[in-house]
Amino acid sequence: MVKSKTEIWHYYEESLNENKKTSCVKCKFCKNKYAKNATRMRSHLLHCIHVPDAVKSKFRQYNVESTPRVLLHSQLRNEIDTSTVKNDSAISDRGGLFKTPKFYTTTTKSHSSSIMAFFFDGMKEDEHTELKVLFARAIYASCTPFSIVENNEWQTFFKKLRPSFVLPTTYLLANRLLNDEYDRVQVQVEEKLRQSENLSLQCDGWSNLRNESVINFIITTPDPLFVKTVLTKTERHTGDYLESIITDVLEAYGPEKFMAIVTDNASNMKKGTKQCTAKYPHLISYGCLAHTLHLLCHDVLKLESVRRQLSIIKNIVMTIRASHLLCAKFTEIKKEVKVMISLSLPAKTRWGSHVKCLKDFIKCKFVLQRLSICEDPLIQEKLRSVKLSILDEEFWSNTDTLTNILKPITQAIINLEGDRPTIYSVCQTFKGIEKSFSSNLEFTNLTEIEKEQVKQFFQERKEYAIQPIHLAADLLNPRLMGSNLLPNQRISAMKFISDLAKKMNLTSTGSAMTAMTDLGNYLAKAGFFSESFLWDVLDETNVVTWWKGFCGHTFLAKIAVRILTMPCTSAATERSFSSQSNIHTNKRNKLTAERAAKLNYVQHNIKLLRLSRNAAVPLKNKELHEAATETEQSVEENLTVPFSSVDDEIPSPDHKKLTQKKQTYKTCKSKDKIFQKTPIQKM
Repeated sequence: MVKSKTEIWHYYEESLNENKKTSCVKCKFCKNKYAKNATRMRSHLLHCIHVPDAVKSKFRQYNVESTPRVLLHSQLRNEIDTSTVKNDSAISDRGGLFKTPKFYTTTTKSHSSSIMAFFFDGMKEDEHTELKVLFARAIYASCTPFSIVENNEWQTFFKKLRPSFVLPTTYLLANRLLNDEYDRVQVQVEEKLRQSENLSLQCDGWSNLRNESVINFIITTPDPLFVKTVLTKTERHTGDYLESIITDVLEAYGPEKFMAIVTDNASNMKKGTKQCTAKYPHLISYGCLAHTLHLLCHDVLKLESVRRQLSIIKNIVMTIRASHLLCAKFTEIKKEVKVMISLSLPAKTRWGSHVKCLKDFIKCKFVLQRLSICEDPLIQEKLRSVKLSILDEEFWSNTDTLTNILKPITQAIINLEGDRPTIYSVCQTFKGIEKSFSSNLEFTNLTEIEKEQVKQFFQERKEYAIQPIHLAADLLNPRLMGSNLLPNQRISAMKFISDLAKKMNLTSTGSAMTAMTDLGNYLAKAGFFSESFLWDVLDETNVVTWWKGFCGHTFLAKIAVRILTMPCTSAATERSFSSQSNIHTNKRNKLTAERAAKLNYVQHNIKLLRLSRNAAVPLKNKELHEAATETEQSVEENLTVPFSSVDDEIPSPDHKKLTQKKQTYKTCKSKDKIFQKTPIQKM
């Protein structure tokens, strides 16, 4: 009688090897070929990343024969007296290798105690494999060096924690386990991209620790996902080369699913994306707004009056840092007056670092002035070149005014650079910055020519940054409905929406004209959009959910969701470079560029996928609306007429009374607001 095949064979199909002479089996999940061996076929189903968990659970049965007999004798916690063990056969093979041993105790004249004679720890093969995978994942996700497994103290810790667990070697961590984890994460990333219909592409270049050129690609769904690292090696970053690698990414995930390409403002990137949009007419490309606003900051910092002011501030900070005596005295005064801020210097490539430097400097005003009038002759000698500036109130007034000019720009960068889509707040952001410039420029020490230059810088950056898609997003924001747009901008926004409706080929389910009819009803709050409950729920719903959930049956909703889920910056790509710099450090300089790229892919995507799951919790109240208007509110707070904010930093008796009154007023005001609206739940 022929032996019947087991259930394992249901998940394989018979095939032939490459020589077409020997028969084999092919896995139905991963399509790989294997020899006809039931044991190996079962092992493959247990470890293949493409096999569903429901199938794996059928074959996860305990098998003593396949269990690694890792039997480690633990150290006795109490002194063992062999005379107290009455029966040497306490642990026998008849009871099984992993059965809990029996313990025997005797009562002596001095004391009685319960002691453990032997303890054996063992685990199944699947459990041991799972622990190694989890351990490797923790190593990759935390950017921990592989050499941790060679550290004696860590080895001792794991022996105490689980004696039968054998730590993987550095070679195993750097090769097979890393490749398996890379494949696992890649399956999750590609599955999420496959389910998404509205995609956008971000790319940017970077140089690693060994000055090797790297280009990273991020795709937003709208949640960002790290999809590819290109090591350019000897290739020049020409527009043609960039167009070719961008095309490869678009073709890999379906160019019809993409709507926008967002890059920095480099000329070669502009040329590459322009060629891509010519090849795929439905695509649009625009620059990163965070880069644009950062360049606007640098435009202001190039002015001669501003450069002179900043040079004095930098000189003061570096003078204090260069002397251990000044640093010690500065710290001592800080503790006395309970100032927790330290002096900082701006970083050239860090967004908003100049504003942080100025704000920290102003908060340390009283400490610096106390330091400059110290009676110690050595301190007076070291501060001789900067003492007059520290004690000059006009110098502090100019510093405060400069901070008020730059602060709305850096605040706008913070609001726009997040992973959440905020393209609908771009027009309102620039409106707030323009209001700040018009209010604060008259109180600066800039010349009239420099003031006109600042206004010109702003207009040039604004014209480059704001594209028709940003105008359309402002128009489709139900909280604003184009309130920040001029008449000609509203026309451009409506024309963009009309053209997009034609490109999206809505003729299969409706027509572009129907979408424009919906747009008219939306702007006039007529037809379906006349229902009051639609506008009442805006305080509790974000913009994209409003269109998807309440207006999803309209043709306009498909267009609105596609526009409003687009990113306005390429900051997600910059964050991938930050992750890579944390992995490829000076102490891990032996990492190859390929292995560092794999580690970055795993580590960064694990973080992004976790944040995406956490972000599934719905936002409440007016959080998104407040994020969109935060820049404009900060502008109104920063409007300065006389210079009084710096003087408030000095803790005089009058200052303390004023602070108490302000605090009392804020407390009463906050209590009144409690009854007007519910608290905002932060993500």
